[in-house]
Amino acid sequence: DWQWMMNEGDTLSMGWKPEIGFLSARWNSFNEGILAYVLAIGSPTYPIPASSWDCIFRPVNENYISLPQETLFVYQYPAAWIDFRGKEDRYANYFNNAATATRINRLFAVLRRFNYSSYDLDIWGLSACDGPAGYKAYGASESNHDGTIAPYASIASMPFTPELSIAAIRAMLEREGGLIWGRYGFVSGFNADQDWYSDQHVGIDQGIIVLMLENYRSQLIWDLFMSHPSVAHAMDEIGFAERDSEYAVTPEYLAEWEKMLLAPAEKKAAATRVLQPVTIDGDLSEWKDLTGYLVDEDMNVPAGGIEKVDKAKQVLNSTFYVQYDDDYLYMAANVADEYLVINIRPEDQSSYYRTDSVEFYIDPQRAGSDVGLMKLAILPFDTDGNVQAVRHEDANPGPIAKTSPKTRVASVRTERGYAIELAVPLEDLGIRAVPGTTIGFCHVVHNSNDKNASVGQYVRTNIIAWNNLTEVWANPDLWGELIFE
Repeated sequence: DWQWMMNEGDTLSMGWKPEIGFLSARWNSFNEGILAYVLAIGSPTYPIPASSWDCIFRPVNENYISLPQETLFVYQYPAAWIDFRGKEDRYANYFNNAATATRINRLFAVLRRFNYSSYDLDIWGLSACDGPAGYKAYGASESNHDGTIAPYASIASMPFTPELSIAAIRAMLEREGGLIWGRYGFVSGFNADQDWYSDQHVGIDQGIIVLMLENYRSQLIWDLFMSHPSVAHAMDEIGFAERDSEYAVTPEYLAEWEKMLLAPAEKKAAATRVLQPVTIDGDLSEWKDLTGYLVDEDMNVPAGGIEKVDKAKQVLNSTFYVQYDDDYLYMAANVADEYLVINIRPEDQSSYYRTDSVEFYIDPQRAGSDVGLMKLAILPFDTDGNVQAVRHEDANPGPIAKTSPKTRVASVRTERGYAIELAVPLEDLGIRAVPGTTIGFCHVVHNSNDKNASVGQYVRTNIIAWNNLTEVWANPDLWGELIFE
């Protein structure tokens, strides 16, 4: 029942268990789940709206639609069944997209072959498989590989990169031989640097090899799947059209993506100079006459696994304010949040992103400072009822008690949610209190509505931001401007 699996949302739930019900995660970003949408939209009994296809988040990495982990199976599984050749919707030619991702996966390994013995000019393929420390979704990204090769990854890419895939089969067998070949063919994975070779044959790995080799040889799987009336109906409903194109991303969607990426970066806010130090106690009465800047329900950060705020069901926004004096940069946020989730222990403050919290991103380098970024994450209340603050993935990460001991932060509950107030020493930013000083700036709100969240559980549902960009936390060049008045 595909309609039931929507669980009152715009996209399919990632699963349901009798013990807990629906999972909080959804198939709402580009991955192997696009196959489920073709089945669901074309269902003769419980079809879902074709508009659900447009609710899938599709991040563009230069010239193809990608995902952060860059694990190769994601591109292979849908294409094992759906014949995407010579077809495109308003977003992409998904066959060309998979071919591009495959070549990048190989190039990633080739460029690192002098650092990892497993990688070579013809030995590549980073995807989910067994590894020295257990099963892992390896991929072509810096934090997601350790020299482990998944043999099926290059082999199952045969329809996309036949010459490269055939060369990979030969090279792996010639170099590793019986270490990676057994009763059922290639093993799950191997890592030459760690002298580790799996003795397991994973069924789904062998399956994708068989399917993709047969598609390359005879197109049998594609022909059978595409001949089904439900599949044909789904492709029509989604809007696939026959077009012989060489690009992966359609020019129209590429332009739309670039516009979406750049437009939020044009925002500017002003920091007002004060003559007396601001009392940091969470009481925002000192800020009532200042200009506030709204981050509202429409300013959703596009990200995999994150849902857009449902304005019909919840209120979520934040108004932030900024002041400064000779010694401090003062910031405040008045957050409207109907249900405040408090489920992070004091010692686990770096897990702020799992639940209700806010962030302030500051880039003093725009003002000529050389101290680097400051990204302050603030948990309004831990399980003991206290505010916590931590610097996260910036120039000096860690709890502020160690990394910025002069920083002060406070929080209070309000009728509509909570308020945050903080003071950051200008010396920690390497800037002075001079009118006209301009720094990079962004304010982010993380939100959960899970009333049954257990301690430490990841329950984040929404992210809204003043600069609502994809991966805003990693793109300081696209943050807005904060100007000292």
